[in-house]
Amino acid sequence: MNVSLEKIEIFRKLIADNSNYTKLCSKEEIEILKKHYSEPVFKQKYLKTKSKYLKVVLNFYKMYNLKYYAIIMANMNKNIIMKPEGKTISYLDINKTFINIKNDDSDLFRLIHELAHFVDFKLHKDIINSNAYYCFLPETFSFYMEKEFIKLVGLKYENVVKIRQNNHYLAMQEKLNNLLLMQKYEEYYLENESLPPNLEINEIRKILDLKLKNVINNILGYLIGDVVSDYLVQNNIRLEEEFYPYVFNNYHAIIKKLELE
Repeated sequence: MNVSLEKIEIFRKLIADNSNYTKLCSKEEIEILKKHYSEPVFKQKYLKTKSKYLKVVLNFYKMYNLKYYAIIMANMNKNIIMKPEGKTISYLDINKTFINIKNDDSDLFRLIHELAHFVDFKLHKDIINSNAYYCFLPETFSFYMEKEFIKLVGLKYENVVKIRQNNHYLAMQEKLNNLLLMQKYEEYYLENESLPPNLEINEIRKILDLKLKNVINNILGYLIGDVVSDYLVQNNIRLEEEFYPYVFNNYHAIIKKLELE
């Protein structure tokens, strides 16, 4: 399998640029995350369903926070669009979200997660757009809402919850593996100001296919969001307006607590 010289140069520039970025986590914290996501799991398949999870999700938001519910309902079918064959578009790029409905049980948590992003963007647009290093905050909020749903309503959807938790953990493992791969190339570049002589073509393709600019920090956004949202829900910490300041000021300490598990 070959890769063009042009692709190699794109890859080299990506590594060079990323090597200059301040990382959201230290190497020690990344090692803690590596141990945290070390359990072997295998992907499970969601069942096809004719159930309409949108009503379930809307009822959850109505019960959980009327402000969140009002934001969703005011934008439903206008700036929040369900597309059976569509693609989920980042709410950070446009003031609109298209949610890809797959008509299986994965729709339950897809709806919770993407609607949480939309609500979060409406509440914290200026903060989210002000600094690329805040990328972990929106993911923390969306994962938090998923886990609040599990805590409050999850028993009614026990089988779906188990599959979601399993596949989510596997997705975090895959993200971590990509992070470690990028970290390997960055460290070599910082030491030698060049790429390794024997490049692994599959690794180059894997990193480039992520289509990320700030690769490690973007991936860390998901990993931080996952462990911090776990901590908040497990410890009954409900922050509302103080969500972002608390997460920003405490995520390092929360990651380090994983060492005690």
